[in-house]
Amino acid sequence: LTIHDIDLKNKRLNIEVIEKQIFIDYEIYTIKITNNTENEILIANQNDVNNINLTDENDVKYSSYIDELATEILVVQQNGTKTINIKFNTDRKIKYMNFNVIMDYNAYKKGQDFETLKYSVQL
Repeated sequence: LTIHDIDLKNKRLNIEVIEKQIFIDYEIYTIKITNNTENEILIANQNDVNNINLTDENDVKYSSYIDELATEILVVQQNGTKTINIKFNTDRKIKYMNFNVIMDYNAYKKGQDFETLKYSVQL
């Protein structure tokens, strides 16, 4: 669908939406995330399904089913690439996919300070 470099200044993340599968009452997006940092990153904390969501043409947000995924699926190794499938409960025309990425997963696990990068990918 589209490729986006996130945080262009440092080129820390690259996200590519590879495929969208449409079903009667939900959609599954396949995304490829490239982590160009020296830290493991967590695409989103799956305890809050709104950490990855979709926004439609009326600015209505649709939460993901990331709570169904194991943490290991949402972690991208340092200088690594991972492809994941994310399910959403929608059948609307979507404008954006929104993320809250934890930029240092190890600091997050230890309860230390960590950066959260918030951004939207236009679809």
